[in-house]
Amino acid sequence: MAKTWTTLQNVGYLGRQVNGSEYWQGGIGEVVVYNRLLTALELQQAHSYLALKYGITLTTDNNNNSTDFEVLSGSVTEGDYVASNGTTIYWDGSANVGYTHDISGIGLDGCTGLNQKQSRSVNGDAVITMGLGSIEVDNSSNSNVFDADLSFWYGVIIMDHCQKSRRICQRSLA
Repeated sequence: MAKTWTTLQNVGYLGRQVNGSEYWQGGIGEVVVYNRLLTALELQQAHSYLALKYGITLTTDNNNNSTDFEVLSGSVTEGDYVASNGTTIYWDGSANVGYTHDISGIGLDGCTGLNQKQSRSVNGDAVITMGLGSIEVDNSSNSNVFDADLSFWYGVIIMDHCQKSRRICQRSLA
């Protein structure tokens, strides 16, 4: 969830409204803070990093205007998973229309420090689970190593009322 936060106070709160008594009930996996507003591309890069790391599927309509896959910058569109260099698209949302649920992936992006060696969809059914060489107790316990920077594996499950099909893809973009 991306939010612009402006406060006239000298203190900020995570997990609580600034002047309220409502508190977040749940875990916070990671907080990413910038000292300026991000461009649409930079925001997509941050969302991609978090989505890959935590198994969350990105939306294809970032601004909720009912238009999917709008161009953000160059060839990057809403729904794309884009690496830190801003040009490497490791999941092309508009080229994979219909495959928009339970997207999960692993990958190495040295610029962001992302070294995601195993992952599963955050959804409760954990339909897809993948690992680099093996599945261990957690990501840090997986001792396998990617061959090159900007290497990504991704998978997606598409489900409808009649069938379940799987698409697993590998992309080394170094």
